[in-house]
Amino acid sequence: MLKRNLAHRIVIFSLLGMILFSLAVVFSVDYVRRGMNAQAAEDTLRIASDRMSTLHDQVRLMARDYNNWGDVYTAAKDTNIGFIADNYGITAINGDIFDGVVMFDGFFRTPIAWTKGQAREPSPSFLSQQTLSYIRQNIEHLDVSKRQTFDFVQNDEGQLSFLSASYLLPDTKEALGRAEFDPRTIAVISRKLRDAEMASIRSDLSLSRLKMSVQPDSQLQNLPLNGVDGQPEIFISWTPPKPGDRMIAKIAPIGAVISLTILALTALGTYLLTVNAKDLMARGQDAMRAARSDLLTGLPNRLALIEHIGRISRKPNSRFALILFDINGFKSVNDVIGHQGGDAVIQILAQRLRAIFNESIVICRVGGDEFVSVVHYDDDLRQRVLEVACQIKTALFEQVDFAGNRFHLTASFGFAIRTSSGETCEELLFQADHAMYDAKSSKADQPREYSNEMHLKWKMERRIELALREAITRREEFHIRYQPIIDAKSLRLVRVEALARWTSATMGDISPDIFIAVAERTALMDQLGLLIFEKVCEEVSGFSSLNVSINVSPNQLLSGEFASRIRDLARRFQVSPQRIQLELTEGIAIQNTDAVKSRLTEIGLIGFTTALDDFGSGFSSIGYLRQMPFDCLKIDKSLMSSDSGINGIDEVVKPIIALGHSLGKLVTAEGVETHEDMARLQEAGVDMMQGYFFGMPQTLRDLMTLYPLEVSLKAA
Repeated sequence: MLKRNLAHRIVIFSLLGMILFSLAVVFSVDYVRRGMNAQAAEDTLRIASDRMSTLHDQVRLMARDYNNWGDVYTAAKDTNIGFIADNYGITAINGDIFDGVVMFDGFFRTPIAWTKGQAREPSPSFLSQQTLSYIRQNIEHLDVSKRQTFDFVQNDEGQLSFLSASYLLPDTKEALGRAEFDPRTIAVISRKLRDAEMASIRSDLSLSRLKMSVQPDSQLQNLPLNGVDGQPEIFISWTPPKPGDRMIAKIAPIGAVISLTILALTALGTYLLTVNAKDLMARGQDAMRAARSDLLTGLPNRLALIEHIGRISRKPNSRFALILFDINGFKSVNDVIGHQGGDAVIQILAQRLRAIFNESIVICRVGGDEFVSVVHYDDDLRQRVLEVACQIKTALFEQVDFAGNRFHLTASFGFAIRTSSGETCEELLFQADHAMYDAKSSKADQPREYSNEMHLKWKMERRIELALREAITRREEFHIRYQPIIDAKSLRLVRVEALARWTSATMGDISPDIFIAVAERTALMDQLGLLIFEKVCEEVSGFSSLNVSINVSPNQLLSGEFASRIRDLARRFQVSPQRIQLELTEGIAIQNTDAVKSRLTEIGLIGFTTALDDFGSGFSSIGYLRQMPFDCLKIDKSLMSSDSGINGIDEVVKPIIALGHSLGKLVTAEGVETHEDMARLQEAGVDMMQGYFFGMPQTLRDLMTLYPLEVSLKAA
């Protein structure tokens, strides 16, 4: 009996133990199942939110790029709707990057808009008045200096749209300081969520019943997205994956056999959990990488730059520098091949820059054609910065071929070395930016390091810029002086060169070298150049047979409307185009060869002649001179005498004259200062001469008193 009872007890206790063990296993497995499902739901919510944020970040970056486009800002200010439509609205019409844009307030009395698939002419706003009102309320609190945006979503008949609004601003810091005094124009960029993107989210996260609605679904996982009023506008809902349920389905048939099998299957379930968790973590990391990558080039963006600097700043005794560089004259690339073509060129350059990456060098894209390199080095940091800058120059300077055009690009470099642990990323960027613009304004071939003197120089240039803007508006502060160009054989006046002068009402006389450089850097050269051209036409119209040379800015020449504008001005003052010669410096002409050739051909067909100025100071080849339709070569005055003391006319200038004649071009020598210079040039066979020997720059009427027989003065 005792043995039987003992056996029963053993059986009972064994059964009870098995039951308790089984219950413990079941409870544990169920606990794991519920935890896996809950974690999967949480992970999908986080990743879906990151994916939506990444998509919205793309729209925000487009808004920061397109709404800080200096030419569009100027066009809006001038109510040049055609320019905005052709360069801004066309992107919305094509729908490749965004689907719609609305501009209102400020320079526009009524809102105008462009949407995908519509005509280039602007249409009324697709945003309601209430939505526009909410945008005004929210955008007025943004920090304009940081070019912030106001972001929200909108339900467009059941389709989700990401929208980003900001003020329409110029693209330079100097021009931005002026913007606060202008009417504030608001631009809103809209991009709809593509079906392919929804399908990608559903596939990547293994979601089912993925949908959008205006109300949350209590049976599903819900992600609210806020509208323009800050309240949820639309909900993305889905049934989250249930890896825990899948695990139970696999181990349940075996779980009833023995505890070992249950434990083994539990281990298998743990393994499956790990695999699923790693997969979700990998997708989360992909989303994080996308948020820190530049949309166009794939290079690290500003967010990645700030985080990278934060990481290396926390290291003890960390030493690093920022190199800021941008492409010189990149606007001309966009003028020639369009904004989308310019984006393609940026992608080519980014691919070259990527080859420079290593553990101590990171290169980020922070703007349209603006890049930042972080150089982390413990030894001779300044020398290392110069070496990295040289690598970057080598990568950028290689010829770029795109759409039948060849571009020879250069860049300006500025750098700042972190000197104290308290300096922030923004402060270093500010310093490097000043150094870069100092290099750009002085046309320095080497990178410039930031100094306090640069900051003072920037403040002075800023003052000149503001005065220049006012002067261009008033116009009367500018005047023209003329220098004679003489026929080498007859010594008769054949042409005059027009030279711009500026006497500021607040700053006095300012050197042309200074104010022309400021105009080029601040996108004022188009306006100033046309003003000078108009004044010259007005003055020479009183002299029926006087020919004139006018210097042309590269930004003017490569502008799509340049030829028609100067043609119309010449017609307005009844000055024949054949009397006007446009001078282009050699250093500029050899850049963007195809574009320059096309523009020279265009203005030549109108009747204007052209001259290659400062010839001999650059790197023009014979092949280049053969293909470029210049009518005249102007020999740079620096070649009149060589450094060795041997007369430069015999050693250098005479062969150049022979070369020019062999190519069928007239040749003018500049810098003639003595009778001996004149005699040697006549002997060398030059066609025309110019210099102080024949006359200083002076008013046209004063010049005519020196050469009264060469032209006839019309009756006043």
